[in-house]
Amino acid sequence: MIKVASDLKGIATKYNAADRFIEENVRNGRGEKVAILSGDEQVTYQELLNRVNQFGNALKELGVQNENRMLMVMHDTAENIVSFFGAVKIGALPIPTNTMLQPQDYEYLLNHSRSKVLVVHEDLWSKIKANRDRFVFLQHVIVVTENTSVDANEIDFHELIHNKSTQLESFMSVKDDPAFWLYSSGSTGNPKGVIHHQRSMEAAYNTYGKKVLGINENDITFSASKLFFAYGLGNGMYFPLGAGGTT
Repeated sequence: MIKVASDLKGIATKYNAADRFIEENVRNGRGEKVAILSGDEQVTYQELLNRVNQFGNALKELGVQNENRMLMVMHDTAENIVSFFGAVKIGALPIPTNTMLQPQDYEYLLNHSRSKVLVVHEDLWSKIKANRDRFVFLQHVIVVTENTSVDANEIDFHELIHNKSTQLESFMSVKDDPAFWLYSSGSTGNPKGVIHHQRSMEAAYNTYGKKVLGINENDITFSASKLFFAYGLGNGMYFPLGAGGTT
């Protein structure tokens, strides 16, 4: 367990954002509270923590290490949040990306980031899988699918985490370590990978989510901006989770 304070000035030397935004809520007695509403699915904070830990353990079994990059091409679902924080918890770097790009754009992002892992929803993967041989550094493709089977060189998301341990120690990062990347839109050239630190979500939550929006544990947030945008990542994920609310 990593102990952290509730505002940026008091962040402990050892800090992991997955511990802060997920596990801290369970420690504070919110385990049975609904963290995510997604279609007909309701995910409690305890269930979310369990899945985050299972995904993190699965990544470790695949050989993913701290600061390895993991590109995400995903719709706004519970699996998105699980993947993001599962990577953060082991010190790997998730990279949420726009779901409306062209195949050549994903080729650039995968190769530029040197991503070792791609987590992708099946309908989005179907549009880019023909280019897999051109993804130079990619080793593992984890596909979120409901009813269809994956190819032999792909990994089913739900099968991957099934029966994995729900216990996982947070990687002992510090507040200034990298936590995730986001790519710019590329309006002035090729998209640029922007590194966000472990403290970045804490800072945005405290200065805007908490002090300006006034989000608290009784709130349910809905974001028109998708999770792959910086705005959406806050509005639809770490603002409500930071307050112990529901997204």
